[in-house]
Amino acid sequence: MSAPSLDRTNRLYQTITTRPVAVLCVVAAFVVFGYVSLKDLPTTLMPNLNYPNLTIRTHYAAAAPIDIEEKVSKQIEERIGNVPGLRQRSSISRAEQSDVLLEFAWGTDMLQATADVRDRLDRARLDDGVERPQILRYDPGQDPALRLMLFATRDDISLLELRSFADDVLKPELSKIDGVAAVRVSGGAERQVKISLRERDLNQHRLTAQQVFERIRAARVDISAGLISLAGQDVILRVVSTYDRTKVLEDLEIVGGADRARVLLKDVADIRIEEKERKTVTRFAGAETGFEAREGVLLEILKEGDANIVQTAKRVWIALYGESRYEAIRRQRGEDASRPPMTGKPGEKGPDVSKGG
Repeated sequence: MSAPSLDRTNRLYQTITTRPVAVLCVVAAFVVFGYVSLKDLPTTLMPNLNYPNLTIRTHYAAAAPIDIEEKVSKQIEERIGNVPGLRQRSSISRAEQSDVLLEFAWGTDMLQATADVRDRLDRARLDDGVERPQILRYDPGQDPALRLMLFATRDDISLLELRSFADDVLKPELSKIDGVAAVRVSGGAERQVKISLRERDLNQHRLTAQQVFERIRAARVDISAGLISLAGQDVILRVVSTYDRTKVLEDLEIVGGADRARVLLKDVADIRIEEKERKTVTRFAGAETGFEAREGVLLEILKEGDANIVQTAKRVWIALYGESRYEAIRRQRGEDASRPPMTGKPGEKGPDVSKGG
């Protein structure tokens, strides 16, 4: 060790021994600030990596995938192609929905990028019937932050009621929570209105299936998922899915006027409500079901890109069960109290309905 460095070390030792109170105060300050910082340090599952991605989601009622691609996805891609910082874009076109995925360069100001995208979308000319595009701050392909399983605790509660409860009550409420980007619902049973065209009656009135389809779409009937079937072929349709509103469809005028006889939809089609064909079955087995597999409804909660997963889970749990029960279970868990409990029964939110996660 050289003489200058040895001299500095001696002076440091001398300061520590001659001013013990000052040194003690400095050490105490470091300890206090460290404790406060540790207490406020958020718990997270993974390091915070905010990918510079945006998703533009657009709904177009009664549109087939090819129409979605031509009339929505391509139109949006052309409009936002020159947004500053945009590196790559891709799209997913499915029945009634378009997702345009935007990937920006690292370091891009995402608030400004969102504003630029919104400005270009506002000037886009889309077909009548296309809903206003939504800008989402997440990638639809990412894994959900939380998965919640909803199942009935009574035999007289049907899968149809469970799905309606999830779609009409839980999904809107959970979507409002700070940090939640979207809620996906799958499983259970759904209703649909099925319109079966009678080919003989169509020929008698000199009508085609396309004319009927266009007339229903032009009527802008308030709608849910449905289909038209003719000669073994199904055409996607969106019509209201409640019993008291099928009368609106039955009395819908297909053609009429001074020079032509009035033809109603019920004159050329059979209209009925039935259970939608189920393409997804979800089952849950855990302590809540006695480890017996039980069918239910799955809710997948996606968090926003910059949201803390633990805090988001806590807010979801409190929204479902209430803060008092949340704190009670935290106390029961002891050392694991920092992690939000995700099992229980949601009391006021839905009697005789339970959830496992």
